[in-house]
Formats: sequence, C-alpha cells, structure tokens
Amino acid sequence: MVILAGENWVGIYQIFTNVERNPFPVLHFSIRHFDIQEGDYLCLVNQRIMTSVRAGILLILFTLCLFSPGLFAQFFDTGQDPASIKWRKIQTEHFKVICPADFEKEGQKIAGLLEFSLPRVSSTLDHHLRGRFPVLVHSRSAISNGLVSWAPRRMELYPVPPQGNYPQDWFEQLAVHEGRHVIQLDRLNTGTVRAMNLFFGQSITALTAGLYVPSWFMEGDAVVAETALSNSGRGRVPDFEMELRAQTLLNGIFSYDKAVFGSYRDYIPDRYILGYHLVAWGRKQYGRDLWVGVLGKVSRNPFIPNPFNRGIREKTGLSLGSFYKRGMKEMDSLWQNEDNKLTLSTIKNIPVRDNGHYTDYHFPAEMEGGCFFSTQTGIDIVPRFIKIDPDGNESVLYIPGDIGQDAISYNNGKIFWAEYEPDIRWENRNYSVVKVFDIASRKTTTLGRKTRWFSPSPSPDNTKICAVEVDEGGVCSLVILEATRGALIRRIKTAENLLLLTPAWDGEGKHIICAVQGEKGKALADINAVTGKIIFLTRFTTVEISGPVYYQDKVIFLGGWNGIDNVYSLDTAGGQILQLTSSRFGAHDPSVTADGQHLLYVDYTPNGHRITEAELPDLLNISLESIDKMSLGLDTLLSQQEGGPIQYPELQPVYPSKPYRKLFHLFDFHSWAPAYLDISGLGVSPGITLMSQNLLSTMFMTAGYLYNQAEQTGKYTLDITYKGFYPVLSLSCSDGLRASEWKSGRYTWEEKEIKAGISLPLNFSRNRYYRGLQPAIKTTVTELLHTSSTPGIFYLPAFKSLEYELYAYQLLRYTTKNLLPEWGQVVYLRFRNSPFGGENTGTIKGVQSTLYFPGLYRHHSFSIDLGFQYRINGMNYRFADVINLPRSYSISTMKTTGTRFGSATVQYALPLFYPDLSLPRVAYVKRISAFFFIDHAFSYSGNSLSHYEGYTCFGADLLTDLHLFRFYAPFRLGLRTMYLPEKNTYNLEFLYQVNLNSF
Repeated sequence: MVILAGENWVGIYQIFTNVERNPFPVLHFSIRHFDIQEGDYLCLVNQRIMTSVRAGILLILFTLCLFSPGLFAQFFDTGQDPASIKWRKIQTEHFKVICPADFEKEGQKIAGLLEFSLPRVSSTLDHHLRGRFPVLVHSRSAISNGLVSWAPRRMELYPVPPQGNYPQDWFEQLAVHEGRHVIQLDRLNTGTVRAMNLFFGQSITALTAGLYVPSWFMEGDAVVAETALSNSGRGRVPDFEMELRAQTLLNGIFSYDKAVFGSYRDYIPDRYILGYHLVAWGRKQYGRDLWVGVLGKVSRNPFIPNPFNRGIREKTGLSLGSFYKRGMKEMDSLWQNEDNKLTLSTIKNIPVRDNGHYTDYHFPAEMEGGCFFSTQTGIDIVPRFIKIDPDGNESVLYIPGDIGQDAISYNNGKIFWAEYEPDIRWENRNYSVVKVFDIASRKTTTLGRKTRWFSPSPSPDNTKICAVEVDEGGVCSLVILEATRGALIRRIKTAENLLLLTPAWDGEGKHIICAVQGEKGKALADINAVTGKIIFLTRFTTVEISGPVYYQDKVIFLGGWNGIDNVYSLDTAGGQILQLTSSRFGAHDPSVTADGQHLLYVDYTPNGHRITEAELPDLLNISLESIDKMSLGLDTLLSQQEGGPIQYPELQPVYPSKPYRKLFHLFDFHSWAPAYLDISGLGVSPGITLMSQNLLSTMFMTAGYLYNQAEQTGKYTLDITYKGFYPVLSLSCSDGLRASEWKSGRYTWEEKEIKAGISLPLNFSRNRYYRGLQPAIKTTVTELLHTSSTPGIFYLPAFKSLEYELYAYQLLRYTTKNLLPEWGQVVYLRFRNSPFGGENTGTIKGVQSTLYFPGLYRHHSFSIDLGFQYRINGMNYRFADVINLPRSYSISTMKTTGTRFGSATVQYALPLFYPDLSLPRVAYVKRISAFFFIDHAFSYSGNSLSHYEGYTCFGADLLTDLHLFRFYAPFRLGLRTMYLPEKNTYNLEFLYQVNLNSF
C-alpha cells in the first residue's frame, strides 16, 4: 500500500458507509428534476474535439480532487493503538522510529535496517531523502503489512512476519520495500510539485501520485528494489510469476486497461505482479535510469494531462499501451520457449464443479468414503471449507472469518485453522486465535483468547495441536496445545529467534517438521515435541521451500529450484533432495494419502488451483544436480544494475532512544489551502483551511476561515477529534457574522456555535460477520448576538440541544461482485431535544434501519429501508429530519405538517453485464448494473392517520463502473429515472461517484 488503502465499492450508502473495514469517500453529484419532454435528446461528442475534452476533464478532475473534502480534507486513518502503550522514539540520521517500549529491541533493528539500506534504496531513483522520516510500528497487531502515506508523511509497519513469507527476513523486506516507497514519493515531491507544497502542503504530493502515477509502478518498482537488493525478494519466488505466466500462455495478453484496472469476470494478477514485470522489463530495455526521468516528468509537469504516460513516451518512444504490449509480448515469447521444454508429470485431476469462474482450491485432504476436504475461494466466492464427493459434487462444510495466509489442516473429521479477531476498540490491536470445527457435531471451538497463534496442525490422534506463536515483543515460538481447551503444554523457542513456518506432526505424534527462516534464508527443521530439541535437516537457502510434511523416513515439501514451484522429497537419513513433480505453472499444498500410495497436491491453472493426485511410484525423483532452472533472468539483471545485494553488518549500532510523550505530539500541520474546504459537504469557498493529523492518528484538527460570498460575511471554524481515549471526543466551534436584509436594508448579526460529542465505536466482528455498535451523545450551543446594524425588534435566541445516537450493524461477509450485502441489518437510533431551558427547540426521535436479503440469483441483493420519526416542534425552531426522504423529494417540496413521519424503501440490485470493454485512452467499462426501487413516505398527526400525507417515488438506476481516461480512481456513472405519482411527473437524474480512496 502506498497512498491510501481500499479497493472495493462500499455499496452501503448514506449513514452506513462506516460498516466496511476500509470505507472510502464518495463524491456524488446529481442533476435533479429534469422533466423529460417529447423531443428532448442527447448529443454525442465529435471525435475531433475528444483530445481537448480529455484534457479539460482531466483538469476538472485535478481541480475537483484538489478541492474536494473527499480527498483533501478526508484524513487517512489506519486506526489507533491501545491508550496504555508507552512509546519510545529511536532516532537515526534519516528516520525517527516510534515503537512501543517493550518492542524497543526490534525497533532498534528496524531503525538500523532502514538507515543502512537507504543509500542503496535511493540509488536508482537518483535522490537523497530530505529531513527525518517518521516511522510508526504497530506491534500489537497480528497482521503483517507495511504502508507509506504522504498526508501526513509517515511509514506504518506491522511487524508480525506472515506465515507465507518467502526466504527474506521480514524486517529487511519492510526496510527495502517501504523505504523505496519513501524515496518514490520524496522524489516526486520535487520541482513544480514541491513548489506547490507552499500553497497546499503535503496533500499535493499524495494527490499528484494518486492522480498520475499508476499503482503498478509504485508497487512494482518497490518489488524490483526488494529483489535486486537481496538474495531473495518476490521477483525470485516462482509463484510470483506463476499467475501472469499462466494467463499469458493460455488466455493471451489482456488489454492494458484490463490488466491494470481489473475485472469482475476474469482473474487478474495484482499490481505487484504486473508492476514488477513491467518495471523490470523497462529497465532491461531502456536502462536503470528510465524511471527517474518518468517520475521527473510528473514532478515538473503536474498540470498537463497524463505526465507519467508522456514521460514514458519521451524515454522510450512508446505510448503507455504500446510499452505494456511490447513488454508482455517479449515475456510471453520467453515463457513460451521455456514451456516447450517442459516434460510434465502424469497426474489425475480430482473432479470438481466447473462454475465457469476462477476458483481456487487449497489444502486438500482425504476424507471418508473417497471424498476430499479442501478450502475454496474465488472471484465470486467467500473463502470457505468444502467437501468434494467422488463425482465432483461440492458441499459447504463451514464459512470461516478472516483466515489470512495460514495453513489449514483437516484430520479425522475436524478442521483446524487460525482466524484473525479484532480488538473491540483499538483497530491496531488484533489477535489470531486457533479454531476447530467438528464436522459431525457442527460445533466450532475457539482455543485461546487474545492470542497470536498461527498455522495450527493437529497431532495424529487429534489430542494436541502445534502452532506458531509470535508475541508482542517479536519472539517466535512453537507452542503445543491441548486440543479441547487450548491449554499450553509446551513452548519451544530457537536460540536465534528464527521464524517458524507451517509446522506439521509426524505419524507417531513425537516430532514436528517445519520450515524455519533466518537472515540467511530458509531451512527445514525437525523439532522433538517432548524434549524441544531442534535439528536442522537442510542448510539455509534463498531458494523458496515451504509446506513440509512427514512421509515415512522422508519429508515432502515445496521447492523452487527449477523456477516453478514443485513437490520435492528429502531423505532424512542421507539428506538427498529429489524433485518429484513437474508442474506446468506451479504445485502447492502437498500431502500423502493414508494408504501411502498417492501424492495429493494442488496444481495451478489459469482458472485457479485444482486438486491433483499422482501415484508415488510414478514420480520423477530428479536430483538437484540435474535440474535446469527456468527464468526470465530479470532478477539477475536487476541485481547487476543495483551492484548486488545489500550486505548488512553483523553488529548493528544502538541509536539514541527516549520516551515519546503523546501529550507533546498532538499536532502535525501537514496540509493547507488558500480556500475554505467544507469537510461535511462538497463546497469550496474563499478562505483558508489548515489540517493537522498527528503520527499516532489520535488527534485530528481542521481550522479555517470561510468567507460567505452570498452574504459577504466571514467566520472562523475549528474542528477537533481526539481518538486516543477509549471513547472518541469531538469538538467544533465557529464564530463570525451572518447577514440578511429587512425593511431598513442589509443588516448583520454575530453567530457563535459550539458542538461537542463523545462516541464509542465498538467492533464485535467475529467469524463470517462484520458487527459493530457505536453509541454517541452530542451537544450543540448556538448563540446569536446583535451588531450595530441588527434591528432591535429582532429576537435572537440561544439554542441549546442534546443529541443521542445509537448505531449498530451486522453484515455477512460478501464478495466484490456483490453490489450490496447478501444478508445484514443496520439500525440507527436518534433522539434530539433541548433540556437546558432557554429557547424551546422541541424534540425529535427516530429510527432508520436497513435490512439486506439475498436476491433471486447470485450477486443479486434485496434491501428494505424503514424509518420512523416523531417530532414536537419548538416555538421558533425545528430540528432536521432524522430519516431518509423519498428520492427527488425534499422537506420544502413535501410541505409536511404531521408530527409523525415514516418512510419505506424497497430496492433490488443486480449486475447486468461484465463487458470488460476497453476504448483505449478513453474508457474501460467493468460492470453495468441496475437498481430498482420504490420509495414511500408519509406523515400524520395524532394517534390515528388523520391528516395523512403520502409521497411516492418509483424508479430505477442504470449504473456503469468504469475508468475514464485511465484515471486511476474508478467512477460509477449512471442515470436515474423516476415517476412521482403525486405530481404525475417523470424526473431524470445524472449520478456520479468516484472512489477517491482507491489510490
């Protein structure tokens, strides 16, 4: 991740956007109330003016994003760490690392790796880091990740190594990969972009990167760095090439737009994979300095359309699309030559249901009656555990929660896995717990509480479980647990604190085999479950090895010696390693059947991994000395260009460290603008805006001055949110003049307003459900004061009110192909009154809820919105409504008089087509969908339906998800047609949304 996180449309509108784990801001414009009359028509744009239209739209988009609260004033917040943490600051010449005090030893290592690798990381971008870059370490999280953001500028690290890690030290990987992101953005922050920092602050750099620099370059260039500057890296791991290679050889080269922007129809390798190959191929063809010039073009010319594309054309003579096609054709030719040399294993595919979509099967195991267990996931499938009968029929056994990259085991009717569980309040504290599902009883057991256990494996008799544990101080251990209650039997550590990966028991339940990772790569190790003695069975190597299991006196595991992941065997007595399989694209998850006659694994195809069986006597048994490695050679070339891997010193210096006082680091003013940006709306007005977000993301502040052009008055504003306590505190203030006209002409008055609130966002997500609860209470005080021009006859009261809210949701996990959740409930309760005396503002109370149901077919959704409110109006004031109104109606057009107001909406959402239609450099259409709805609202007074007033709206939305002019944020454009029976009119609305959080 580079600038912002999040890739999918939220699909939950209005007050419900915070249900998603990574919600993004949506800009939504409507051209409302166009009555369709006979003879009206639409006009098409002539191709001759398309170039100027394209440039104009890009300029509009740049301006829109620059001045939109959706991006500029929307704070990028990854969450908070527990308030109880005591922080330390470790300071080097170029970095300041902020980490928990009990993580300082590992924090020193991170600081040293960042500092030592910086000159090498910077070299091929010809740039030196300016200033001291802040780095925040979230050691309370069980999730593995890293990101760099530029508004405010910071690096955030999640230091728990993933169980699917390749042969590179995780901290070295973070230092090089995320360090490269720092240099990319600091390099971009030069020339014109840096000059614009004077007017807009750090947001202008983040905006320029998001608008113009494709994410495939940002991530691909970082993967190039991690590969070239180490003996490992993803560029040297076979399965990193596997998906793109398979797609190219069997499905052909997709269009540039499809490869970059993805598809709802076909599986597309991610931006890391595509980016590495394009960036590396570009350096191979045009030299190591190619991308320096391209980034320089962007930093010098951020106002011209597509400066990144123009930079590529200047350096290569090719358009961006031609650059992509030429690179992919050359790699396809090399892959084809290698593919022709392969002699494949004789295998038998286990029959599975072909649904026509990309579907992945993993961790296969034998079950009773000739059936097989497997995990299953895909483009349109939520990860789940399934049973496959001998005829290929599938039945769902269980749908788990977030299972990450961990190994999953089946044994004797039970399934064992590790699942992430969030902390109830702190986003950057979460856990990994072991779960067991008994298929016969349908009972799920959770072992441990608030643990950090990964890749559990059962003993042969299911009485014990071994798992990897990584504590909050970064110490890795093998834990042996009692299988029914999760009681700790034994904890085994390595002297060098090696990372243990995917352990598995032997047939007697006395030994455990696992892959171990250290600074020199990976090895296989045998651990005595009784004595804790560790014996290394192989030397450490930078060749990928993983997934070991015992088979008699051998170890079966995955290896990457020939450039394709294949199954290998290790003779534990003699140490000989033999290649057993020859897969076309890659083999994974090996195991041996109970009869000892067959090897079971999954084999990759362009439609996903498929379960495969091979007879052990028919396996290849090729020695390592006889293996020819298949490779594009990009990793070797890149390493030569970079001068070889970084050689880290054995003894690392100890850097100055001191307490990091949260109280003294509440403010970090990172961005500003010579305009007033309305955070809650989409307005831009004359004035000034100043924004602050501190490193810990606990204090957020926006201050500004707004000049109201219509009234020719101004006011000062201040908005503060503090998230460092268990409850979230908020405060907003404004003070300034307002103006109007009366008999004597124009007059003014002073208006002061203070709003304060306290809320408690609680996360109860577990298993397959996202669940949350957020109670809140807010108070508002508004005081109106006379000025010298205010008519004395005018009464200017003080308004004081309290508002109570309760927001709750429960949503079933769903795929990106769903427009709305398939099942879920959202409820929003609100009550507002004025209990403090003074001006009587009345009361209002209401409830708004949304219920989601499955539609008639897959990915269809049916929803019902229900709302009801009761209002008692005050003497001179009326609170705003707290429930939704029918589309195309407003309070002024409805003119309701009742004290009771209700609303109901029935909506059906369905995808229509997934065209993957590319009009090069103009548009790429991914999906066309429709929403059909009926809105109805009514008001009445008293306990009966006297004075009943009803308002109805029938309509449909036709929406298109697309990318315009290769702008990297996806759009959703559409038309809404409505019929209003009370008015007997037809209305047309143009709908516009942009996912600004996609970059």
